[in-house]
Amino acid sequence: METKKVSVVHLQIVKDKEVEYGKHSLDTPEKAAQMVEKMLGVTDREHMIVCCVDNRNKPTYIQIVGIGTAKACLFSIPEIFKIAILSGACYIILFHTHTSGEVEPSRDDIRATQKIRKAGEILDVLLLDHIIVGENGKYYSFKENEEYWEI
Repeated sequence: METKKVSVVHLQIVKDKEVEYGKHSLDTPEKAAQMVEKMLGVTDREHMIVCCVDNRNKPTYIQIVGIGTAKACLFSIPEIFKIAILSGACYIILFHTHTSGEVEPSRDDIRATQKIRKAGEILDVLLLDHIIVGENGKYYSFKENEEYWEI
């Protein structure tokens, strides 16, 4: 009878590139949105991006965790938190783009934000904000617009 084996592995974060965010922390949604707009430019499909930050709101890692269509972007909550857990992030800021350029959240955006906040509380990697990035500096911050921020 053959003995069963299990693979011994290690996980590693590999840097693809860097993006500038300024000299200080991402202490405002506007600064955070500018960083992502600079990173992506104009896109024809929605993107979901997670930015890991330390306890001083300085970004440590950023990852695109979903690329969708012109109207929607599917995401996985485990994928959102994977980089945060691997990197030992204190917090995350979530971004997604709207190809229409409009930044008003949909019902699905609101529900997703609430689910991700709950998951972050369970994992002790809190969601600082979810920012929808549009065009020409337009953004929507769930944290700034508290009506949808409460769980």
